[in-house]
Amino acid sequence: MNARAHDGPRAGCVELTTTSTLRPTLIRTYRSFFRRVRHSGCFRVLVTVDPAYPVSEDEAEEVRAFLRDLPRADDRVCSVVVEEFPRHVGLQGALSVLFAHKRAPVGVHLEDDWEFIRDVDLDALVEDLVEQESTQISFASDHVARGGTFDREGEVETVPGTRVPLRRLTAASWAAYKLPLGPHVHQTARWVPTFAKALVLSDPIRCPDERVREHVIAEDSRTYHNALWTEEVVVRDIGRDWLRKRDSHKVLVPRRPSPGGALGLPRDGDVPPRPRSAAYRADERRLLGTPPGRPADRHDDSPLPFLERAEGAVVWDVDGLPYIDLLCGDGAVILGHDHPAVTRTIRERTVNGLALAPAFPARVVAADLVAKAVPGAEAVRFSSGAVQAVRTAADAARRFTGRPAVVAAGPVAWPSGGSLRTSAGADVTPFDIAPLDDVADEERLIDLVAAEGARIAAVLVAGPLHRPLTEGFLRRLRRACHREGTLFMLDEGLTAFRMPGGLAARHEVVADLACLSHGLASGLSAAAVAGRADVVDAAPEDGDAARTGDVLVFEVMKACLREYAQPEHHERLAATGRRLREALDGVAAAKGLGKVVHGHDQMPYLRFTGTPAVDQEIVGELARRGVLARTGPNFVSRAHDEQTVDVVADAFARSLDRALETGGAARVQR
Repeated sequence: MNARAHDGPRAGCVELTTTSTLRPTLIRTYRSFFRRVRHSGCFRVLVTVDPAYPVSEDEAEEVRAFLRDLPRADDRVCSVVVEEFPRHVGLQGALSVLFAHKRAPVGVHLEDDWEFIRDVDLDALVEDLVEQESTQISFASDHVARGGTFDREGEVETVPGTRVPLRRLTAASWAAYKLPLGPHVHQTARWVPTFAKALVLSDPIRCPDERVREHVIAEDSRTYHNALWTEEVVVRDIGRDWLRKRDSHKVLVPRRPSPGGALGLPRDGDVPPRPRSAAYRADERRLLGTPPGRPADRHDDSPLPFLERAEGAVVWDVDGLPYIDLLCGDGAVILGHDHPAVTRTIRERTVNGLALAPAFPARVVAADLVAKAVPGAEAVRFSSGAVQAVRTAADAARRFTGRPAVVAAGPVAWPSGGSLRTSAGADVTPFDIAPLDDVADEERLIDLVAAEGARIAAVLVAGPLHRPLTEGFLRRLRRACHREGTLFMLDEGLTAFRMPGGLAARHEVVADLACLSHGLASGLSAAAVAGRADVVDAAPEDGDAARTGDVLVFEVMKACLREYAQPEHHERLAATGRRLREALDGVAAAKGLGKVVHGHDQMPYLRFTGTPAVDQEIVGELARRGVLARTGPNFVSRAHDEQTVDVVADAFARSLDRALETGGAARVQR
């Protein structure tokens, strides 16, 4: 659709500009604008349409019809120009086309995902814009207000003598040099050249707002632009909810391929020759030895692949074969592979520097987000991995209590040798490594604390993966620890971001310290210890814990933690895991087997037949049919969906049939 305008704007005409993706939120944006904004002149509407998001044809046509009918629906609209692109051109390309169409001296820029919630006197605001010699006056939003931008002392000042109450950010504010692309009114002669020049001269990977900000700083033109803000919150963001409901993201990226028919999964079990995997396997064995934990990979005909790339819930091996991934980087990939929030952060960070010692904002912001994610946390200490985080926690407990022993209970990230070298160079051997295989083990641990608590600095618990902990156990253990002056700590490496608030929130306890690792930065090497400030302060800041210059890790950490904080994150993981459990247990029941999925839905622990050799055959058959899984802990991610589960269930049914047909039935422990 290309609705052409008249030759140009009329006298007193304000141009409304929008870069749209045909989301129906545009209709809410425009209706709220015309309902809330008073203006004595007319409006010329300029819209570019970029096919970036997966919008249904019905939704798209609804938006097109709305734009076509605008002049009839509101007599203040004198003309409409819509430029619809046949392919995704990105924000910079869309803005360039908008700039070419602009004629009026004053414009209002909208995006298609905001709603006006207060009345606006546009005539008065335009007069203030001109008299204050401002490039733009931004409509304050609920998003900016929540960030505290206008609440911090010394960062904002009132602009006197304006018709509409306005504020100006001082040089102390993080946003002082910004000309935000959010809803605002602008002087075209100032706004367009600045944006056009900034976008042309800067890296297209980076956020446009940041690119313009750096341009203003480089030209020392903040005073010239004199960017102002309305005192009242005028608009609210409605786009994030729209995206979340469609499991999409703010970043404009191509749609992911379907994990089912489009990729030919599940396969029939006949794996084609894989020469590259075979070559890598031979080189691995020659140079590195056989990695532990991969018994099926000891043979040249192993179905287990060497992986080369990943997207969403799918990984590809070096020979080009796709697989549904239930390993998820040993639990580190919670959002799914190549999630837009992570990918965009990495791309933007690489052009801004990766090592910025000694200090940078991302580390502080990440620490704040970690503290908010851990119940009762007051302080945070970062480290480079799960074992290092456990070492930091053990070190802090021994220093804080003056006691030598640490009890590690459950699958804690403790070295397999049982000894953990502290930052001071001494070995910490736990007083006991306590299993939590069943309820009896829980009782034995509480008895141990009661009997030996005076010698124990801390009890560090990780929830078993094959079963949920008994209701009330952690609360009883915490009380037993505190009666003895022993610290109660949790290793939430796998649970913190797969359950709302982790084990602590699920069992209604607050740990003195919590260790976080897997998934904290979507697979990048990062971990943290969070908890009571006095206990965290007892841990020394050493080389492993500091990581002060690794900006990329903390920027990715920020992006992940913000995604994990969304309510639908946990709802999606739990729902997918529940569907997977029901599907696989249903297949097993039809074959005369018992439950095969144990533990938590978000981390399905698979035990197929109870016979290790047969279970390993089933794992191999799953790989031949395009599913990467294992006996023991597996994981679902945000990228897994109903279709993914259906593919896995189908592959499991075929794999189980095949394993039982080849003699497995006689070996199964019923």
